Amino acid sequence: MKTLFTTIGLLLISVIHAQDFIGKEWRIDNFLGEFPDVTDVYFLKTPESKYTFGDRILFNSDGTFSSWLVTECGNTCSSPTIGTYQTVGKYLSIQVEKMEKRGVECDSIPIELNLNLGSYYLHKISNDEYYLIKSTGNFVADKQKLNDVATLLRFIKIYDTRGKSPNPSFQLKSDVPKDERIGKLVRKLFHLISYEILKGYPTDDSTLYLVKDLKTNIYYYLREEYYKDKVTVYYFTEKDLKQRAKELKKQR
Repeated sequence: MKTLFTTIGLLLISVIHAQDFIGKEWRIDNFLGEFPDVTDVYFLKTPESKYTFGDRILFNSDGTFSSWLVTECGNTCSSPTIGTYQTVGKYLSIQVEKMEKRGVECDSIPIELNLNLGSYYLHKISNDEYYLIKSTGNFVADKQKLNDVATLLRFIKIYDTRGKSPNPSFQLKSDVPKDERIGKLVRKLFHLISYEILKGYPTDDSTLYLVKDLKTNIYYYLREEYYKDKVTVYYFTEKDLKQRAKELKKQR
């Protein structure tokens, strides 16, 4: 009986969380399905105002979602997506149907995707902030990834795309799949045997990677940048992040 009440309680909490999430406009770091091969997590926050620039998404109560870009002018080319979703407990199963290229700088032609993104663990930070984390298929493992996601977000805040690495950069082959070339680099550079990679915050110009040594639980941070057919990777250590955080604190 106690187990039954506990299960019912957890389901009710999940429903309440979903109710807080669905039907509300969110600012998202990139559109669902825009960069599916390098997005293990999406970051969603309540916009500061309806005029705050950035990507937006709305999960409707009828099981559909839509997205759009809030920008200063209509010239910027964007790739908002639309699709459907299903809620199962604390998970969203997401299907991206179309991508709509919008803006004066690009052809406004809908692109049929029919892309199944799979299941994402919906984690509530507060009423104004959520994480959508690509599911491993195991609830316990998904919850354990929360610390990794928070660490990746810390990297984003300390070293944005303009932050320079104090370490040497590496040129990689653009025709090699991203997972393969990044895996080869971290094995050689950090001498890792057992590790996990969390990918996030991608743009047309760059992708961020969090590399976790499963033997020591030490984190390494990578930023991969793209220019034409050129791929450049910059790496950062925990020491680099702490030093950069001190510098930013002095600048405030």
